[in-house]
Amino acid sequence: MKKLSVLAVLLIVGIVAMTACQKEEGPPPPAQEGHIYINEFMASNDTTIADPDFNDFADWIELYNDGDSAIDISGYYLTDDLGEPTKWQVPEGVTVPAHGFLLIWADDNDTLGQAPHTNFKLSAGGEQVGLFAPDTTVVDSITYGEQQTDVSYGRYPDGSDNWITMTHPTPGQPNQE
Repeated sequence: MKKLSVLAVLLIVGIVAMTACQKEEGPPPPAQEGHIYINEFMASNDTTIADPDFNDFADWIELYNDGDSAIDISGYYLTDDLGEPTKWQVPEGVTVPAHGFLLIWADDNDTLGQAPHTNFKLSAGGEQVGLFAPDTTVVDSITYGEQQTDVSYGRYPDGSDNWITMTHPTPGQPNQE
């Protein structure tokens, strides 16, 4: 009888230990890290959207984060010349929200107001836009041709490889055909 009691106790202790282990949950899996895309831009903004910091109609570049968490892009570089990847450095504390957008004004003002402002403007005649990581590896880039006033050029759907001309620009919003 004594052997049976010891076995019963050991069996119960084992079951309790297994149950406790099964109930323990480890840390949640890490959030999917996203990718930042140059998603839309306008190289000739005459009436589409006014820059709230300078109350004018400047060129703009929209970045898109396809990930599940915000991405801090402090120290990244944006340029209008792929041969000069470090032309403008993104200021400290600038993030692109999860599944969201960041509008950057390409207006040669080089400041951080309600939104970042680069130290260059875009050419409506065509050129390049590049986004580089702090170590100057290419994150995303596009070479584009002549642009029309108040017509943007963007990826549809957001973050895809398909670029379209958009007569109804969507700065800070999902792109639409």
